[in-house]
Amino acid sequence: MAHSMDIPETNAFSPAPNGKMPPAVELEYLSRIVFLVVPASQTPPWLEDHIADCFKSDVDNFPASATWEQMVDMFRKVNKADPHYDPQILNVLVDLNEHGAHAEVFVLIQACGRPQYIIRHTIVRLRWRRRNGKWQLYHVLAIRAPNLFP
Repeated sequence: MAHSMDIPETNAFSPAPNGKMPPAVELEYLSRIVFLVVPASQTPPWLEDHIADCFKSDVDNFPASATWEQMVDMFRKVNKADPHYDPQILNVLVDLNEHGAHAEVFVLIQACGRPQYIIRHTIVRLRWRRRNGKWQLYHVLAIRAPNLFP
């Protein structure tokens, strides 16, 4: 399991993985880059290469089985409607299968502002698979809960 201190900084200008990161570190890095779409930030253009054509998402109260583009669009609308929405990643756990071809990344986020001034937690599971030498995200499941840590 990788620790966050091993992960390069993630922002809209972050470089694509260079193939030199250990798999768990690369998966956490990619997963953190995916979360740049949540606050309606720009994502690096190379990220599209890591999204599977069959991508689907099931995110809380959004329509189920959304494509990548639909999910990004929904989050951008949420952020436009509520500029106080501010998700923060609290913890990341990478579960890599023994053959190294599939992985699940679990992310715990805390968000304030949806609804306004309410703190909520979300557990997100990102499913990745290795294809043609690259990790590809193919499913996101996100479940919101009331404040888990009063």
